[in-house]
Amino acid sequence: MQAVIERPKQNDLAELSQFCRNFEKECFDRNMSEEDGMSDATNLLNNDKAYIVRADGKAVAMAKSARKTATHIAVNGVYTLPEYRQRGYAAAVVAHICKLILNEGKIPLLYTDLANPCSNKAYTNVGFVPCGKVDEVHLKWK
Repeated sequence: MQAVIERPKQNDLAELSQFCRNFEKECFDRNMSEEDGMSDATNLLNNDKAYIVRADGKAVAMAKSARKTATHIAVNGVYTLPEYRQRGYAAAVVAHICKLILNEGKIPLLYTDLANPCSNKAYTNVGFVPCGKVDEVHLKWK
């Protein structure tokens, strides 16, 4: 099976919208509306730092870079369709983005959920190493 890493195209919009909605549900257990999914997908289309993996003629994985600082650029929004997981697609798109970040003279970084061993394996396969832990704090406004 031939897989390529490329920028998403307009005809990927519906798949990207579903990716965004699935990502939000799987990572944060939040339901995203179809409208918000389309908005996020449109932002991905317009983001020159977003990439997809295309296999079997369709988009099967995505990632992007964001949060550029003087020294670092983060990789985020990494998502692979469940039926295409454990085939190296996430690692491939993350490695591609990391190479672009390194070419800018910056250091790639990402945050991961320690409870997700599959994504952590993909990141270590690319060369990421744990550098610290971040606690998540939720504030409730009255």
